[in-house]
Amino acid sequence: ALVSWLASDNGKRAMASSLTWIAAMGMSADMARTAVRKEVRAPGSSLVEALPVGPACFEGVWVLSGSENFDKYLESMGVSALHRRYACSASVTQTIEAAEVQGAPALTVCVKNQLGTRCEKCTLDGSPVRTQDARGADVIKVSRLAKQPAAQGPPICETEVRHSVNGLMKERRYIRPDGAMVMELTSPSGITARRIFTRNDGDRNSSASK
Repeated sequence: ALVSWLASDNGKRAMASSLTWIAAMGMSADMARTAVRKEVRAPGSSLVEALPVGPACFEGVWVLSGSENFDKYLESMGVSALHRRYACSASVTQTIEAAEVQGAPALTVCVKNQLGTRCEKCTLDGSPVRTQDARGADVIKVSRLAKQPAAQGPPICETEVRHSVNGLMKERRYIRPDGAMVMELTSPSGITARRIFTRNDGDRNSSASK
């Protein structure tokens, strides 16, 4: 029955909606105000940006500005060509705030796209967070902060997404030296895509002033 539903038009639309949401999810406010600033330098270049230490480096309003291999990623998940075109052309805005949950660092991520706005909080200490996707399938996310290979850059947020239907997926979120935020998405079959976001905190400031 599940296979028949997934093959139906309703099933395909629901899968496309769910995958668009998963791909959009990415990630912090009081911590940013008190965080110590660090310099981040690209190899062989001058200073490009100063970022807070810890998960607060992800905080802000982020607008999707580019993608790499996203169509192949969706294809490996069984999404039709029509729904892949829709997902690849969809605009996405993420608003991220850092917080603490029972003493553990956490990120609250609100994602806005054509389907609406949805918010999610995840702890970054390896504790499992249970939720459901747009189809009602069970999802368990386990997130941790890891150090950049250069040791001097902002941390990487690594997440395992255990999906009751699609299987094990992986996500990596990090800040590039040019200040862009990158989300790496790996499907159960090992296909990796990158979603590139540009900071646009002017949207938050204009909303706060209203």
